[in-house]
Amino acid sequence: MADVVLSTSKHESYGASIIEALTAGVPVVSLDVGVAKEAGAIVVPQNQLKEAVLEVLRGGGVGVLKLSLPSAEVWAQEWKKTLQ
Repeated sequence: MADVVLSTSKHESYGASIIEALTAGVPVVSLDVGVAKEAGAIVVPQNQLKEAVLEVLRGGGVGVLKLSLPSAEVWAQEWKKTLQ
């Protein structure tokens, strides 16, 4: 359980922790890395992280995943194709 997730990574190949937090309904404040913006995180420059976190905490909002993720079956089928 968390009120907000803060992602301060300067480099992120994908952003699984961001996806996981948003899927759980936890708002994410992040730098512009990986899929943060596309996933629905609140993306701000490094010098605005503190203000963005405080705004989330004051507002009590929830995180919403804006990406459409494949079902487990579809994901497994696509993954198996990479093994060939």
